[in-house]
Amino acid sequence: MFKILVPEMQGIFQTVAGIIVDYSCKMTGKIPEIVLKDDQKSDLIVLGNDAENALVMELMAAGKISSLGIRYNSDDYTLNSVQENGRMLLIFAGGRPRSLIYAAYDYFERCGCSYFWDGDLIPKAEELPLEQFQVREHPRFEYRGLRYFAHRSLHRFQAEHWDLEDWKQEIDWILKKRMNLFMLRIGMDDLFQKAFPEIVPYPDPDKSAPTDIPRSFNDRTPFWSLEERGRLRAELLAYAAERDLLHPEDTGTMSHWYSRAPQEFLDTVKPEFLPLINQQYAEPSGQVWDVRLDQHLDHYFKLTEAHIRNYGSPAIFHTIGLAERLCYEDRARNHQLKLYVYHRIIRKLRSLYPNAPLLIASW
Repeated sequence: MFKILVPEMQGIFQTVAGIIVDYSCKMTGKIPEIVLKDDQKSDLIVLGNDAENALVMELMAAGKISSLGIRYNSDDYTLNSVQENGRMLLIFAGGRPRSLIYAAYDYFERCGCSYFWDGDLIPKAEELPLEQFQVREHPRFEYRGLRYFAHRSLHRFQAEHWDLEDWKQEIDWILKKRMNLFMLRIGMDDLFQKAFPEIVPYPDPDKSAPTDIPRSFNDRTPFWSLEERGRLRAELLAYAAERDLLHPEDTGTMSHWYSRAPQEFLDTVKPEFLPLINQQYAEPSGQVWDVRLDQHLDHYFKLTEAHIRNYGSPAIFHTIGLAERLCYEDRARNHQLKLYVYHRIIRKLRSLYPNAPLLIASW
């Protein structure tokens, strides 16, 4: 049985080594040993590129490998078989941490595994091959991901109902499919409590919020308290971050689709709203604050900063702008206002985070 050579027993190398051990055991019943030092005689799966694993650098210096063929700090990865002194080495190398996970899942897929949304199909095998792999993968799209909405359905199809184990299964599946990004828009979060603690308390979990409207889009009966949902969000985003998965920070006019403004905020701040010509989002909790006024744009960014502080990272952002909101009867005027709101959000974001990418949603 091969061994798994890691440069260190932590971080992404520990995670990927664990994936290899798990699938190897399920397929062959054998558990490969994870080692930090090469004994120079065992067959090996070698984790890491030349900057991460000294053995890979030595193989390149000896002319055994001319190039890994990956772009560093990208999602490129390689599976590279090398014969060395009568033994077989298989190098898993990526341009960044998550692409090393892609390499591991790709390897087992080439060994016969299939990854489906509701589970894996894992065949049995006597041994796992190390020879004749010369794989180099370069993704066509820089961002590849999924957005999770608060849509009503059965448990497995409703992210709002998932516990941590459900989210771990989902995050692992995202990586098996070589995606690099996911977005939570499931609502029921505690951003107002985090951003405005002096104004908005945590609600009594046994009572409906004043902004809830029975049998409507805004009928949001919680299954957990907001404190518990905050803990869950922190844990699932930490699990994703450990695997180098991107989660864009919502910014701008982002609080009114699934995270309605609490009554305490409305009563205290009394925000002015942008005009609205229909009744689709006419409830005060669901209207967009008038971001032509700096104080309201600042309040929106306080929600973003609260999420960064407690859950996320300012590596990449996302804004929904005004989406399907209709502010004026005149189509051209409505379109102009939507562009203006995007411009206001971008200008504010760039004053705080000048280099972070911004994903723009529009429909």
